[in-house]
Amino acid sequence: MKNGLLAIAAVAFAATAGVTVRAEVVPIMAYSQRDPAWAGDRMGNGGTIGQQGCMMTCVAMVLRVTPKTLNHFLNTNGGYAPGGLLNHPVAAAYDGPGGLQYAMHGPLPLNALAVSRGIGRGAVYIVQSSRFAQHWVLVFQASNTQAFYLDPWDRTVRPVGDAWVHYGNPARIYSVRY
Repeated sequence: MKNGLLAIAAVAFAATAGVTVRAEVVPIMAYSQRDPAWAGDRMGNGGTIGQQGCMMTCVAMVLRVTPKTLNHFLNTNGGYAPGGLLNHPVAAAYDGPGGLQYAMHGPLPLNALAVSRGIGRGAVYIVQSSRFAQHWVLVFQASNTQAFYLDPWDRTVRPVGDAWVHYGNPARIYSVRY
């Protein structure tokens, strides 16, 4: 499924040794910033979605709209600062009052349990990755033992703590009500 819904609700499952582990999930649509349907679209006076649209694509995934749709909204509503940098409050305003809200810059919590608790309270973590200079990914699922992120470059899912994304990395933190 090209742009299928990756997760639709929090799930609970039994782990080994009879311990219950609760996995918290941010419901998202999985997109790649390099999809030909929008990769060449300009972001304000900056580059294209395919070149520098990782953060905006992460926000689009959470809003469950295509990067093309969100980019059009941002281009017509002052959603980009010079150079195509995302204006976070404008991006969060896409779905109107009471939906996605931009909270702050801060670090990704220091362990999976803290990330899981944050997601359970409605936090959305867009986290800096060392895969490329100024690259951002979306942490969309966590349990008490592991968190996972989706990389908008190639739509791959990887564990936090791999070669590119670590607990404590810089993050842009949003909040959402489902």
